[in-house]
Amino acid sequence: MKHISFAVAASLACFATACSQWTVIKSVEPNPYAAGGCKVSVQPLDFTGIRVGAITEEQWLAKKPPEETASYGADKTTMAANFQSELLGNATGLSAGAPAPYSLKTKVTMWEPGFFTAFVNKPSEASIVMTVVDDKGEVLDEITTTTQVPASIYNPSTGGRMHTSGKQLGRIVAKYMSGRLTCAAK
Repeated sequence: MKHISFAVAASLACFATACSQWTVIKSVEPNPYAAGGCKVSVQPLDFTGIRVGAITEEQWLAKKPPEETASYGADKTTMAANFQSELLGNATGLSAGAPAPYSLKTKVTMWEPGFFTAFVNKPSEASIVMTVVDDKGEVLDEITTTTQVPASIYNPSTGGRMHTSGKQLGRIVAKYMSGRLTCAAK
């Protein structure tokens, strides 16, 4: 019964706070995208300066053998492709790298690989900062979000969880942008 009561309480708390999947840092009003015909160019996912857990990516990679370093690089490539695919597939008005009045840039700031064992598991976690800038480089929108992917027998590898986090993050950013690019839906 306590489990059910907790679930009901969590649902009510979520409802009361609108369950936002992101934190808005900046959102220019009035909505500027109508003037540009709601055309936004999506830039590739940026991993510059990423932290892996509590250390820099360089420090983390220095502890890994070459085959794990190569695997991690391939996983980042897949994460980026999954992010872009989900983002473009779930929001109107966005295009991959095509010239547009606005540019969407997403930077991965943190990756926590987590771990899977038979007895103790830690989920993987990824954090991003997404900005939309105009042709002068002025930030019009900025959000942050974090996603977690559970470590389980169905998803034991950190690479698989990294791929999944790319999809999740793409859907979150698409949902945010769909609310901002309202003229694209007309």
